[in-house]
Amino acid sequence: MATNRPLDVLGLEYALNFTRAYQEGSRHNAYLREQLCEDVQFPAVLVSPRATDWLCGKRLYPEVGYSPQYGGMGYYFNSAACSGPQEHWNELRDFWDKEATAAQCWREFPALVRERLPLQYGGGNGDLSSPGYALFRIAGLQLDYGKLVNLGVPGLEELVTTALEKTRDDEGRQFLEATLASVKRLSRCLLHWRAEAAKLPETPRSLRLQEVLQGLTEHAPQSFHEGLQLVLGVQTITGTINFGRLDIALGPLLCQDLDSGSLLWSEALELMQNFYTILEEEIAHWDARIIVGGKGRANEASADRFALLAIETTDSLSLPLPQLTLRFYQGQNPELLTKAYDVIGHGKTFPMLYNDDVNVPAAAKAFGVDQATAEQYIPFGCGEYIIDHQSCGTPNFIINLQMALELALNHGKNLAGRAMAPDLGCLEKYSSFEELWQVYTKTTEWLVNAGALGQGSIYQTTGRECPFSLISLLYDDCVARQRPLLRGGIRYLGGTNETYGNNNTADSLTALNELVYKFKKYSRGDVLAALRADWVGFEAMREDFKNAPKYGNDEDLADSMVQKVDNHICLETQAAARQTNLHHFLVVIINNNHNTLWGKTTGASADGRRYGEPMAPGNSASAGSDKNGLTALLNSQAKVDPSVHAGAVQNVKLSSSFPQKNRDLYHALFAGYWKQGGAQTMVTVTNRKDLMAALEHPENYANLLVRVGGFSARFIDLDKATQQEILSRTEHG
Repeated sequence: MATNRPLDVLGLEYALNFTRAYQEGSRHNAYLREQLCEDVQFPAVLVSPRATDWLCGKRLYPEVGYSPQYGGMGYYFNSAACSGPQEHWNELRDFWDKEATAAQCWREFPALVRERLPLQYGGGNGDLSSPGYALFRIAGLQLDYGKLVNLGVPGLEELVTTALEKTRDDEGRQFLEATLASVKRLSRCLLHWRAEAAKLPETPRSLRLQEVLQGLTEHAPQSFHEGLQLVLGVQTITGTINFGRLDIALGPLLCQDLDSGSLLWSEALELMQNFYTILEEEIAHWDARIIVGGKGRANEASADRFALLAIETTDSLSLPLPQLTLRFYQGQNPELLTKAYDVIGHGKTFPMLYNDDVNVPAAAKAFGVDQATAEQYIPFGCGEYIIDHQSCGTPNFIINLQMALELALNHGKNLAGRAMAPDLGCLEKYSSFEELWQVYTKTTEWLVNAGALGQGSIYQTTGRECPFSLISLLYDDCVARQRPLLRGGIRYLGGTNETYGNNNTADSLTALNELVYKFKKYSRGDVLAALRADWVGFEAMREDFKNAPKYGNDEDLADSMVQKVDNHICLETQAAARQTNLHHFLVVIINNNHNTLWGKTTGASADGRRYGEPMAPGNSASAGSDKNGLTALLNSQAKVDPSVHAGAVQNVKLSSSFPQKNRDLYHALFAGYWKQGGAQTMVTVTNRKDLMAALEHPENYANLLVRVGGFSARFIDLDKATQQEILSRTEHG
């Protein structure tokens, strides 16, 4: 997916130097090539601190570079960023069209994947006219920041040096030498930032920043400021863009400084505010997850103090990033959840809430791991789960279930007549609902099998080309195995399948079953004709389909169909991993406004939706269809099985007056949801009046935040279609 960052330009000379380094390294091995290229890239891409900064942590993603995700996957060439006379770039473009990692992945895809999936590796949103497509990225990588803070740069260097002295394996030696070079480059980058900070006006702030950066090259972090800087610096250099369980990594340093009096709470808050501001400026709005709370923390007391600081920082700012996430469970310090409810009630959209009493056993089952390992589940990006610094779960396949149903109803063609899947029949020919269901499931499986093969193939090619040495150092097992992340080093190599339109598909199937097959109110041919006509001329029929039972009202008829649709796609996705080298391949039911974007190309559906209208976001009800109140909506959401997937997001929209005027009821409603098995929720607290006013006078509503799906944003920054989709959601309270 494209990021929301502007294109960065370093110029032709930089691009030529990077390309020559790549060519020279390619004559040797992938490990040396990475080192030569990163020597060109760093510190050239690092952004200098400002006089107002306590921390350094910004970088560029220029025309040519090396990154797991931003800019492009692995080695990338961004032709859109090339400035100046284009003839100077033509030779480079021709070279990188063949050598870019994503291009190599594309060429090496199995024939079955090429036949079934459009491929998207140049940024953007893929082929939204198709029911599924492949993406190229290594997303959601989660470093062991506890290990980083405990060892520091000198400790990491010692760790790798010791392993290097013991190795007798040629490839292991190459990997460890590359890793050692990466640690030394990290030290040089810290000193570069120090030199840049020295150019600022001499103030206590700039002097302290220089001291912190210098100290990090000499010893492990000894203060909260040093720990926060090292985390931000390594994240910036690796390009990993998510932060995991920072309360575990930084809580002890925070408590040490607060208890000794060397740091005031107000000073810690100021550091965190600068940290948050840099993340919001630097990272795309569906990334930058920080996780606090939950099971599996070694020192809960110190971690809780960091968690409270993080929540207070969120409350003190009106920013769409970072995506602060609170995990909680029965028996955890209740102050964290209470504070979270209050901050959400202030309209901040964070923290997102995850119920460990449900999610830990669910993750254990979905990932096939033990309880202790499952306690290290964390969501990244828009809500996909991985196991903290043990697994990779990049979503490189994406599927529109509503469009798959559209194809199943119409000879494998969309309603406009374009063939996209095998012709297994059409609605007119399906004499029973079970026959319709079988064709729908075969259509989705035809796509999912290709997605799994594509996911495994991307990892295989990327692992061969890209060691990601510094990232590998901060993952479990890579140093011990003497292999990089995607070349045998990672413990759990997995992938994820992003699904969209789940609940529209279920509501469509419910309506077809009720109105066509069960009560026979409408003929199969007439319904197909209505869908092909986008309901024009069939308005009375459309009203009946709109009024058929819908998910989100605590009605078992509709809710059970959602369970049926979800269980099918989740279990088939799991099963598809068997044909690959993946430890797991799991569904994520998320939303990053694709419900709106993909809705624009998805035909009319049997839930009453017209062509082009948005689909439901994540595991939420379709706009306006949840008519029985907030309790009924939460009851429906709690019925979906969390143990068959790797994350599902539930969006709830509350009136701004409700949390303030009904605080006890507000807390009690969600407490009931958690007790009956609710796994997760993300809440927007606003009101329709403000949203409408923001459309007319956006300059007055810069701080109005909304939860889009798997990410938050300033309402005024969203495109008009997404703004309208959010306005259409039911406002409870």
